[in-house]
Amino acid sequence: MIENEYFHNKNDAILDVVFENCESIKIPFSDIIYFNAKNIVYDIYLLSNALVSRAISKFIQLSIVNKPEYKRLIDYRDITSMTVLTKKKNKYEDSIEVHCPYKDKKGNTNNIFQKTKLYKNEIRIEIKDK
Repeated sequence: MIENEYFHNKNDAILDVVFENCESIKIPFSDIIYFNAKNIVYDIYLLSNALVSRAISKFIQLSIVNKPEYKRLIDYRDITSMTVLTKKKNKYEDSIEVHCPYKDKKGNTNNIFQKTKLYKNEIRIEIKDK
């Protein structure tokens, strides 16, 4: 996790959007109009022999340029996490990963929390835990 680090050049960062089936779309920050993740809570737990830390955002807003390669974001509501990848030494590395609420209290993965709208030439996504 990065603390007190700022990305001054958005061309050195990519947003990796991961879906329920583990496929992902990498969105360069040059295509991102707006990104906001708030109300982040952290879980720390032991899984087998590993200590795991996971950030979960209760409210995410993402607005990107509408391009054919982002069609899946319009057709489906199945985002599970977003990771900011930053370029270091000509290689992209995980910097910040935020999990999205996508299961209801009964464990159903019907993605009731994600809303997607087209606005002019933008894809606007809001993921909000109720």
